Amino acid sequence: MIHHHFFFPRNTVVIAVITLVSCLTCTFALSAQETNLRWKLSEGDRFRVESRQASIIDTRVVKRTSQLTTDITIVSEWNVVSSKGSTARIEQTIKSIQLEVINPADSTKSVAIDTDSAKRPPKLARKLASQLGSILGAVVRFSISERGEISDAEVAEKSLEQLNALPTDSLIRNVLDPQTLKASIRTSSLLLPEKAVEPGDDWTVETPTGEELTEFASLLTATYVGRKMVDNNQLDVIELSAGKNSQSDNDASDGNLGLRDFEWSGKYWFDSRAGHCARSERISSVTTTRLYREMEVETQVQVTSVLELTPTTK
Repeated sequence: MIHHHFFFPRNTVVIAVITLVSCLTCTFALSAQETNLRWKLSEGDRFRVESRQASIIDTRVVKRTSQLTTDITIVSEWNVVSSKGSTARIEQTIKSIQLEVINPADSTKSVAIDTDSAKRPPKLARKLASQLGSILGAVVRFSISERGEISDAEVAEKSLEQLNALPTDSLIRNVLDPQTLKASIRTSSLLLPEKAVEPGDDWTVETPTGEELTEFASLLTATYVGRKMVDNNQLDVIELSAGKNSQSDNDASDGNLGLRDFEWSGKYWFDSRAGHCARSERISSVTTTRLYREMEVETQVQVTSVLELTPTTK
């Protein structure tokens, strides 16, 4: 069953912030015609990770419509603390957060927050800004195999103390919850194929448990497109598509959602020489309906997520 509260504005910030560990990466070794997709990380490797998510939520009730947009950018640092055999251990630290929430119908309810700015946020945003600032430096650790399988995710002890210091009704507290973080990390993993691939080859991947996409599509199709020149770098490209679950085609009933339309696609650019993801992009659009007091409520959620991974000096 799909719970309707996911699509309402209160949880928009959570949906955005929860992207703080969202990246699909891999590396590969080239042969004459085939590419072997594998991670290749060494102890001491460091990366600047910038994740941006833009969301637009449109809601229609009878002839009345409303819209809410959010744009959040989270900058983190990845530090490879160990690399043994085919598995690397990564420590991720949140460095900065920029958040903008726009309500076209009422500008007084729009907010903009930048944790790097010395400018004091507007009164409406001060509580949220304080909470966002309090999670800077939060650390999450996880392991990743050479095929991209995530395991052993944990929140650092000091970060748990940060969590416990937040108000019990804080949306940010939900984001730092250990189970939420672990689920978020798992959704960032794409299980790579066992064998080398050529352009046009595809493979099927199960949607990671805990991802909202699971509600609509349980399987993803990954297609290796080939190598392309991007900004003077030769990068290998993988495209992802998702087919709709047949059981998600339910009609709206009182309090429950009915799925009217669903689209999802993803694309990943990999740096073969450096052995890491250079950029990833996911685009989704979900339109649902539900009945409320015998009135149909239609909600469309459009989300664009972009992640860029840049190596820094060891």
